[in-house]
Parts: sequence; C-alpha cells; structure tokens
Amino acid sequence: MPNPFKESTHFSAFTAALYGSPITEWDKGESPDFLFRENGKVIGVEHTQIFLEGSKDLKLVAIESIGNDIARRVQLKRLSLNYNFQAVLQLNISDSLNEKERESIAHKIYEHIENAIRNTSIIDMRYFVIRPVDVVVRCIRFVATQQKIATMVRVARAGWMKRTITDKIVETIINKNFKAKEYASKCDELWLLIVADGHDPSSLFDIQPPVVSVSCCAHFDKVYYFDFFKNNLSVITVSD
Repeated sequence: MPNPFKESTHFSAFTAALYGSPITEWDKGESPDFLFRENGKVIGVEHTQIFLEGSKDLKLVAIESIGNDIARRVQLKRLSLNYNFQAVLQLNISDSLNEKERESIAHKIYEHIENAIRNTSIIDMRYFVIRPVDVVVRCIRFVATQQKIATMVRVARAGWMKRTITDKIVETIINKNFKAKEYASKCDELWLLIVADGHDPSSLFDIQPPVVSVSCCAHFDKVYYFDFFKNNLSVITVSD
C-alpha cells in the first residue's frame, strides 16, 4: 500500500539531489503523485519503488514486513527507558508469525534491551552489542542517538548478492506507461521517479552510474532512478 510519509521523504531527498536543496512548495496528488513548478512549467512526478522479485524474494519482503512490525512493537514499549539510542535488531524469523507471537518476540527483545541498559555502564559508550542466547533474537546492536529507542530490523537470514537495476527499470517503465497519458494531462512535463529505498534487503541494489541507458518505449518526459539509502541519483536515458 502507498505510504504517503515515505513517498514525501523520497521526493524531498530526490529534489535535494537534483537541485542541491529540496523543493518545499509542491502539491501531493494521486495521479501523478507530486506537482511542482519549475521555470513557469508544472512538473508532475510519478513515484514508484522497486523491489526484488521471484518467490524467494517475495517471501523475503513478507519476512521484512513482520520484522519491521516487531521493531515497531519494541519501540512502543520505550516509556520506561531514559537512555537515547538506536537498536538494530538481527532476527531469525519466519513469514508465519501471528500477532500474539510477534508481540511475544517484541516483549522478549525489550527485556533483553532493558537488562543490557540496567546491568551495563553505558553512559559514555557510543556503540555496543549484545548477543542473547536466543533462537530468534540473534543480535542487538546499540548506537547512541538523539532518539529514544529508535528501532530498526535486519533479517538474519537475508543475504546479499550483486543486484543491477536495468531490467527492473524497463519493467517499471512499461508498467507505468499505461497511466502516463492520463497523468500528462495535468502537467506540462511528466517525470517518472523510480526509487530503491535500500533500508531492507529486498530494496537494496548496487550503486548505479550517473546515466543509465535502457531500451524500451517510455511515455514520460524524464525518468530518474534514485537510491534513497545511498543518496545516489541516476538519469535514465530511454531509446526505442
């Protein structure tokens, strides 16, 4: 489902990478997602994200979703802790955990965190790690931060491999083409913004060069690929 906050964050980071500072005056629509003015023209930007595909990768996305839900549940328990840190959770989980099981895991993680903070002198420590004797909770890394118990998750079973984006970009352009004519009627120029968020393994791709050439039919005036995690922007040149 669309995430308006994440879309807006991606758009601000994209315009900052494109212009040197983010655009602050824009309209959030639905078709296309963003409208702003540039040199008297109305520019429409359609935002979309790319992920890995295939049965194994779709399962990875589902596992990440559960892991992030567990991290959110841990974060909601933060009221009794006063130390500011970010906790990165490395979990070994499946894609079949129900709500009760997720809450139980979150409670267990929170107990690990509480014990670590209360039993360790960490006032001056910027970084430390605990490795509980636990099948699910493989590792918890702490980094001092301005936020109180900001949690994020890394799935322990998720590996890394070389992932290029050329074929994925072509597929995304083709899938978005059928709506381009409708979107173009609302603006002077229509851009397609393809984002790899990069915070989860399913959306982590190799860094791309400043210009990427692909062969397909595109009904957009400009196409961009933006690696949000690495803040790397690529211009996509399209030829039939």
